[in-house]
Amino acid sequence: EIRRVDLKLEQFREAFMIIFPNVRFNTPVPTTVIVFKSDSSYAPFKPNANTAGYFQSGPDVNYITLTTEVRGEQDPFTVIFHEFTHLLVNNTFSEAPVWFNEGLAEYYSTFSITDDQKVVLGKPIGNHVFLLRQNKILPLKTLFAVDERSPYYNERDKQSIFYAQSWALMHYLIVGKEGRAEKLGKFLQLMGPNMPVEQAFQQAFGVPFETVEKDLRNYVQQDRYNIVRGHFEEKLEQDTSTAATQLTDAEVQAYLGDLLLHSHRADAYTYLEKAVKLDPNLAMAHASLGMAYFREGKLDQAYASL
Repeated sequence: EIRRVDLKLEQFREAFMIIFPNVRFNTPVPTTVIVFKSDSSYAPFKPNANTAGYFQSGPDVNYITLTTEVRGEQDPFTVIFHEFTHLLVNNTFSEAPVWFNEGLAEYYSTFSITDDQKVVLGKPIGNHVFLLRQNKILPLKTLFAVDERSPYYNERDKQSIFYAQSWALMHYLIVGKEGRAEKLGKFLQLMGPNMPVEQAFQQAFGVPFETVEKDLRNYVQQDRYNIVRGHFEEKLEQDTSTAATQLTDAEVQAYLGDLLLHSHRADAYTYLEKAVKLDPNLAMAHASLGMAYFREGKLDQAYASL
């Protein structure tokens, strides 16, 4: 199961690069993936009971957590692919606008692959389709002006017209009109503190805002979203040569404690202290424990651990 999760994440990364072949995406921070064997073993680490999987970013390490025991219609990879896209965009483009970041993340959240080769992208997202039917779309100038402080933007409420329209615009730019997808990369490269968004957009796509806004309105009204089906020339298969190493009980406790530390949870101490007790020489447990003490201002204990 762990190998299957690993393979799916690698396949997603490979598919992500297809749309931006000329952009080199940076991932300077390592990502640790924790796969829980059951929903019950995952429960103490979930942000809420309905979570099937989540992505926890950090300055020194990112965590992806999920369980392969999925209940109902939940798909842990939907959230993980969304957040993984944010990671790739944020590490590569310091000035990426919110509409682009969220629209692309939503677009890629529906990624699926079968037979390790057949890729499907751009499946309609029901909530977004419904909102776009019921509401007027925002003027592009309004959409493009949205930032983290804007009332339109709420990271906790992804079922809003902002998310729906950002997804629809990205959907349209990638598959709605031939030749637009490769211009997205050019748009990002042009955009920055020295060039306004409107100018960068017009230069990259060769058309003014108003033209794209009219095309987008027509695209949404036709209520039919194209699905991209493709395949890798060669199968992306598991690397069976990679050796598996069994973690010690102390290492398991240290990883779980560090995960909770990065989620800013007080129960991180329970796991980290147990790790140090099991293995007094385990460096990663001491380091995490030191950072936990440091955050609370317990400097003497922090120095001792570090």
